[in-house]
Amino acid sequence: MTENEIKKLQEENERLKKIRPKSNNEKLLIGIIVGAFVGFVVIWGLNIASDYQKEVYLIFISIFIFIAILFLGTVWFRNRIIKKFFGKDVDFDNIIEESQSTLNIVSEKVVQTLPIESTDKEKMKLYAPRIISFLLWSNYRNWALRVMLTFIAGCSGLVVTMLTLNQNKLFESQNKKMDQQTQLVEASRRSTQMFIMGEVLSDLNTELKDPLNKKDTLSNTLVGRIISLSRSMKPYKYLQSYREGGYSDSLAFTKIISPERGQLLITLLRSKIDSVFFRKNILGRNNSNFSYAELNNANLGKANLPKTNLAYVNLSFANLSDANLPFANLSDANLSFANLSNAELGNANLTYADLSNAELGNANLTFADLSNANLRSADLRGANLSNTNLRSTDLTNVKSLDRTKVDRYDWLTFIRDSLKLKGSEKIYNEYRVDSTHRSYYYINKEIKEIMKPILIRKK
Repeated sequence: MTENEIKKLQEENERLKKIRPKSNNEKLLIGIIVGAFVGFVVIWGLNIASDYQKEVYLIFISIFIFIAILFLGTVWFRNRIIKKFFGKDVDFDNIIEESQSTLNIVSEKVVQTLPIESTDKEKMKLYAPRIISFLLWSNYRNWALRVMLTFIAGCSGLVVTMLTLNQNKLFESQNKKMDQQTQLVEASRRSTQMFIMGEVLSDLNTELKDPLNKKDTLSNTLVGRIISLSRSMKPYKYLQSYREGGYSDSLAFTKIISPERGQLLITLLRSKIDSVFFRKNILGRNNSNFSYAELNNANLGKANLPKTNLAYVNLSFANLSDANLPFANLSDANLSFANLSNAELGNANLTYADLSNAELGNANLTFADLSNANLRSADLRGANLSNTNLRSTDLTNVKSLDRTKVDRYDWLTFIRDSLKLKGSEKIYNEYRVDSTHRSYYYINKEIKEIMKPILIRKK
């Protein structure tokens, strides 16, 4: 070798020495990261695939059949394939004998170069081809066994995993049904209070029909029974059928609600109890409890319910036009699509209430608390929002605020810049504040007219 070649080899050796092989810790860390990623992908994929077990099995069987057909086709048409790629015909009938003969020749040549005795060379010539053939066959056999075992283990693992995921889903479904059964038992137990309510209402009817009861009042005993009954009718969940996708009937639990409280309240409102007596002795925050009452689609027009506890009630699609609800607790109530036109809601608690698509035309909401309420697509035409708490209220796509009364001339700027309410930007661009709203006050024995701000839609 020349000096240049020796120098190049030395430089190459130095370069290879500088290349630091990865340590076992680095390899372990890389393996953990890759394994975690692969495991996450596999678990995620199997969770999705568990919903389509039949399809997964069919795809897996189809792939297996395709591979088997491809393997058989390769064996059957091996002559054409080899000729296509190598341009030569191969006689597979004699290839084993030719391979063995070639192996013998190679082993003889190798043995002849070995520095051993001639007798040992003869033995090596005899045993070398056998040993090489055995090693080749052993390697091929081990490779085939590993491939087969890996394939079987993969199939078994896939099947077991799919069955486990399916079993978990069955357990979840069973637990859900058990929970439904528990809720149904509780609902059945509480529905027995309907019999008690029947007795109370029967006694109520008897007292109101008494000719001596000219004031249409009730005895203290019956009033106490009504209040106790309203408090004992605890809300619960019950199964309700609904149309899923418009094709089939399905069952689902309602939200926590009390249908019995709703029926009791409607019955009391329809009775001929003196309104002042009813408001003073039965209603009120310290008396009856009608929270969580189910009153959807109820006709409560002109209902007189001041200071009534109606938190979490379901009044969706209900008619509450001209209703009297000052100081009422309607927090978290569902009033979506309800008709509240001309309703008296002064000082009412409507925090977190759902008033989406509600009709609030000419409703009085002075000093009412509408913080965090949902007023999406509500109609507030002519409503009175003076001193109303609108913090975090959703006013998105409000249908109308025309002639709505407010308490400040910068009301539009206030809800947009200070309160930053949803939908306030659109309201700011579509309305302006005018001074056409007149309020009358009795001051120093004289009635004085004071101009108040009102919202007018821009032309």
